Amino acid sequence: MLQAGFIVAGYRDYSACLPGGQVSGEEANPIERLRRIDPTLKFVLLTFLIAYTVGYGLLWLWPPASGLARQYLPRTGVVYAPAIAALLVTGREGAGSLLRKLNPRGQWLWVPVLLTAGVVCIVVASLVVGVKPGDLARTAHAWPLFAAHALLQFVFAGCGEELGWRGWLLPQLMTRHRAIVATMIVAAIWGCWHVFILLSGLRTASAFLFGVFGLSFLFTALWERVNGNIFVLAVAHASVNAPLSLLSKQSVVDAVFVLYGLLGLVVLIRMMAQGNRVPSPSDRQFAETVSIAATSPAQSPPPGP
Repeated sequence: MLQAGFIVAGYRDYSACLPGGQVSGEEANPIERLRRIDPTLKFVLLTFLIAYTVGYGLLWLWPPASGLARQYLPRTGVVYAPAIAALLVTGREGAGSLLRKLNPRGQWLWVPVLLTAGVVCIVVASLVVGVKPGDLARTAHAWPLFAAHALLQFVFAGCGEELGWRGWLLPQLMTRHRAIVATMIVAAIWGCWHVFILLSGLRTASAFLFGVFGLSFLFTALWERVNGNIFVLAVAHASVNAPLSLLSKQSVVDAVFVLYGLLGLVVLIRMMAQGNRVPSPSDRQFAETVSIAATSPAQSPPPGP
């Protein structure tokens, strides 16, 4: 129903026709039609289009191989699809405001805190599924490799995804919905975007979706705590992914996502107890700015993906 609402909002302007039943030149222009689509729907469509054409096309032409660079670089088109879509939707007028959200602004203390939290979560999940403490101790000796993965996860998955999911989409949705509803919409889009994981088996898909649900609420709480600073959210994203680079056994991955899901439920209950706050004026101001930038007739049309 939410998607249907986006579509109706995006296309309701197209009913105006000239006398004689002919559509005006502006209405018939596909570029004009693209610019008039609801910004949220436009962002979602562009994110999926870029990831599953350019992104996976690059992966097919240049598949990942051994070595850190070859593990991450071929995935650039996929993980940066949300960021590129957000920049295209905001246009020149909103891009600067969006990119400034990556400024650390003195939030460096979150780096060790979040990385430690990510390690603790995967250690707990590993012990629950029966990984021996000795094996974990041997893995800990690979901390330089973990540090390298954390940095690369921040640069690629962290910045590329969070600039779109929590940098643009979440504040945009929070101008129309309360925090819980907005977070659930982000979780649904974020989860469906990982379609190949959803096709990897019922157990894995269920654990992953539950984890994405929980992480969405954890990240929303963090987003509010740091006033929308996407540098911190990118570090948080990297803190989730980097430990999985060293402990990638499927049972461990499933367990840690279930753990994130449970932690997210705690945040959800807390948000419900607090009354599910109304969007703040700063949320509304940012979303209004990017919406105007995305739909202004005076602006040059955004380039194609």
